[in-house]
Amino acid sequence: MRQMLDPHSTAHVERSWQYLHSGPFASLIELASAHCEPGLAVLEAVSPVVMRVPWRFGDFLFTRVPCERVSDAARRVAKEIERVAPWTEAALQQAAEQGRLDSRLEGNDALLVLRMMIMRVHSLLPLFPVMQALGRDECIHRLVAGGKAYELDSLIG
Repeated sequence: MRQMLDPHSTAHVERSWQYLHSGPFASLIELASAHCEPGLAVLEAVSPVVMRVPWRFGDFLFTRVPCERVSDAARRVAKEIERVAPWTEAALQQAAEQGRLDSRLEGNDALLVLRMMIMRVHSLLPLFPVMQALGRDECIHRLVAGGKAYELDSLIG
């Protein structure tokens, strides 16, 4: 028999379920359906993106460049993202095709820094639909915070 929760716990559970249904989680689960088996595989693909896990820079095939350049590139891309309108997958793709989201780091894929900062871990999910689901403010936050985290990671390792 299921134990009854107190009203505070019940409200907490309801708010959490509401986030799962209305936040980016639901959109990302739908997006993952094209790339993963249903169930645990989808949750494993989506959870690190939603849950703000620590960046795992080592997951990305990335030729180490001076950490300041990566951080600067992340800040430049964050400023460009502020100007993307409307906030849609198509507009993000267009900005990338126009070179506005190009991080221009020698020897590296132009969008790798963007993918690394937004996704935090290697993911099968496509970048621009994930960005649309997360929202502009979250993407900007991840770029700025990710640049700082990359600098700290470079100091340590």
